[in-house]
Amino acid sequence: MKYAFKQNAKTLERIDNKLGKFTDEHWNNIMNLGQNGWELFPKLKVFISFAECDRKRMEIVVKELNKSELLKPLVVESNRRSNESISNLVIESINLSHYFIPILSEESIKTQWVNQEIGYAKSRENLITIPIIQSTIINSLKGFIHNQVQLPYKFDLTDKPNSNRIQFNKLCNVVLNDMEEVIENNYTILNYIK
Repeated sequence: MKYAFKQNAKTLERIDNKLGKFTDEHWNNIMNLGQNGWELFPKLKVFISFAECDRKRMEIVVKELNKSELLKPLVVESNRRSNESISNLVIESINLSHYFIPILSEESIKTQWVNQEIGYAKSRENLITIPIIQSTIINSLKGFIHNQVQLPYKFDLTDKPNSNRIQFNKLCNVVLNDMEEVIENNYTILNYIK
């Protein structure tokens, strides 16, 4: 039980550090409201890193995240502003994020942007990285995300596009549920020890 508490407290501390603006008084107000306290909790931002070849997968991730009361997708291309360099927008968006989800496929791992976004995201101390990976490329991964780390969110591709979409949709639902469970468990522990 102590280990579980330490893990949840550490994750919550990472979230709290990332939010920055939450004071003890703010947390106390949320705790006093019990389950309704989530209404005061700002949605945690999720940066989605993807290559153009994975656009349909990104759209599935966004669709699932938009269903969440706790999480909000951040996709750079939909937040572009005129006269601003895309690299500055990527950096700003990653800095504002609480989670980083790279979608890694055979094609995307060959792109410069996805690899640079992963590198920058890994340099952010309080950013939680949750890769979604095509299972056939796990052994060929190098760098910050590789086969020596735990990679639970994998998808396979078949020659049936509809089956691939359904499978990926189910995987995204699992990812979302896991993320929300961690956030809710942290909230419950804080509420319990209040």
